[in-house]
Amino acid sequence: MHPTATQPATVHIPARVRRQVWRRDHGMCQWPLETGEICGSTTCCDQERVEPRALGGPPTAANVRVLCDFHNDLAARRAFGGTFVGGAIESRRRRAALQ
Repeated sequence: MHPTATQPATVHIPARVRRQVWRRDHGMCQWPLETGEICGSTTCCDQERVEPRALGGPPTAANVRVLCDFHNDLAARRAFGGTFVGGAIESRRRRAALQ
């Protein structure tokens, strides 16, 4: 189900979903490689949505996967474009420098 004006996409991924996804993905990056394998990295991994929240992606186990930082960045650039993602990263850096 996609969000509507009265039902926004949830930012939070429930703890039960996070536990289920971490067990299912064995804490390894699930980015598919050209070889048919997955990345498999366990370094700097987090859980991210396959269909981004901004595009209506729900916080369900079917729509959440473990990705390493590199592949999470690549997924964001594919979904939103490099210029947008680069600008968002720069904005975060500027805000962090002001704190």
